[in-house]
Amino acid sequence: MHPSKDLVSQPSAAGMAGGSAVEKSRLHRPLWGLCFALLALSTLGCEPRGYEPDLENFIASAPVSFERIGLGQQATVTDTIEVAVREAAVWDTLAAQFRPLQPFEPVDFEQTMVLLVGLPVESGGHTVIFDFIEKVDTAIVAYYNVLEPNVDCVTVEAAAVAFQAVRVPQDATPVHFERQIERYSCEL
Repeated sequence: MHPSKDLVSQPSAAGMAGGSAVEKSRLHRPLWGLCFALLALSTLGCEPRGYEPDLENFIASAPVSFERIGLGQQATVTDTIEVAVREAAVWDTLAAQFRPLQPFEPVDFEQTMVLLVGLPVESGGHTVIFDFIEKVDTAIVAYYNVLEPNVDCVTVEAAAVAFQAVRVPQDATPVHFERQIERYSCEL
């Protein structure tokens, strides 16, 4: 005889008061199964009736690879520059106005273009760093950080131009720049 049949067929003190635990479990199995099935079905269609995703206003984005080709603190420009340079002649004229820490790396304008940000500042210690670049539908968005010293930092009080230039794949899409300012502390 099968052991589970033994348990069911033999009355116990619990069996006298309304059935054994095994018998009660067997009675509740269909209810648990029904509850589980209802729960599973209720989560399948979470969208309201007639719901269609708004694909017309969906904004697709893709990261754009970039390489730093130069950065520094000295330039002859007096205004903020956020520019995409797509031609060698324009780059040669613009690059001559900046003095990077190392010479600018060469750019093949057949395949790449330059994004340049230059910010005139009143003291040293500022740095421009491109953080992330992405192509979003009708534009390229270049996110960059401006690191500036907190009041606890000792910096040179002299006009400077914090700048960075990066190389990205050549693209005729308009470029939009997004700036974020971050202060850093010099405390030990």
